[in-house]
Amino acid sequence: MGFFTSLFGGSAVSSDGDAGDEETTLTCDSCGGDVDENDMQEGQCEECYNDYSGPTYCCGAIYEEGEDTCMSCGEPL
Repeated sequence: MGFFTSLFGGSAVSSDGDAGDEETTLTCDSCGGDVDENDMQEGQCEECYNDYSGPTYCCGAIYEEGEDTCMSCGEPL
């Protein structure tokens, strides 16, 4: 850390040590609500993400008929 401090002339962590506690809010692409960055899934809040019923994409295939599992890797869609 000393090398980067001398190279850039500062420190990335604040002196009080709580730089990792900041929360960032983002806007859900579907409903427009404010969502914590950690609760965001593919640009949507958890509620909108779970309610999505359109086509899904996984492992190079598009699933449009209501499938719930990828036929290639077995992951839930």
